[in-house]
Amino acid sequence: MAIYPSNLLGINNLIEGFDTENPIAIYGPPKTGKSLLVLEQTYYLMAKTGKNAIIVDTEGGVNRFIDKWHDVFSKKYNIDKRPIVVMARTIEKVMYIQGLGVALNIHPPTIDPKTGKVKSAGKVDLMLTGSFPSSLEKMIKDNDVGILVYDSMTQPLRSQFPSGQQNFPAKADATGLWLMKMFYFVDMYNVIVMAVHHHSLNPTNPFATPTTSGGETIAYNFKIVLYLEKFISKKVGNCRKLHIVRFFDQPEWAKKVLMEIDDNGFRDIEQSRIEELMGDKKVGTPTSKVM
Repeated sequence: MAIYPSNLLGINNLIEGFDTENPIAIYGPPKTGKSLLVLEQTYYLMAKTGKNAIIVDTEGGVNRFIDKWHDVFSKKYNIDKRPIVVMARTIEKVMYIQGLGVALNIHPPTIDPKTGKVKSAGKVDLMLTGSFPSSLEKMIKDNDVGILVYDSMTQPLRSQFPSGQQNFPAKADATGLWLMKMFYFVDMYNVIVMAVHHHSLNPTNPFATPTTSGGETIAYNFKIVLYLEKFISKKVGNCRKLHIVRFFDQPEWAKKVLMEIDDNGFRDIEQSRIEELMGDKKVGTPTSKVM
């Protein structure tokens, strides 16, 4: 296993860097900078490892997002190439590029003809129809890919499996197949994997701890999980707080760091400013530098 420290010392303080054995899940509220953080780390890792990167775009817009930031990150990390983008907006396409054929069977709700009321809720079933050579695997081999990003894992699952309890088994099956192929790529090709997820909140309890949208299947299979949120401060215009939710033997939510977004992407905040922003409460600082 190889470990590659991040250029952001805050990330190294939380998880020591990125390794070729354990995929990283990053989740949080909308518009907090999850995609930006992952994209910048992708450019940095391409420069650091000399490898290429693939981003599986499940939401649309990644190519335009790269267009916006390419000049900044190519200059910042002295690298000309850009990530390869593969579009896969449906669960069928996500599975197809990974070498699995699936079919969704949609059962409409049953309506009582006399009362017009719903007798039973509709449901979605997932059927595995076959396996075949993976186009994504071929791209990994042919392009010397060392970084694989899914942005995001949430969208295809959320859009095609409504949240009703009757759909939980099919959604869990789809998530399990996806994770199976993801770990296969890790084991076979030593790729660094980053997966973006949306967050989920309990509407009845605004103070509940946010979880990954996708349930326990995702939370259980990722050994490294980070949570990114906005940190509101009058002294810093675009501040973010990054929490360590899960990291091997460390307690959940044990550490957090502050970072800032500017025109050059993410950057660390000096300890003196962190103490000022947090009211002299330390949130964790790097102890070593990245060479």
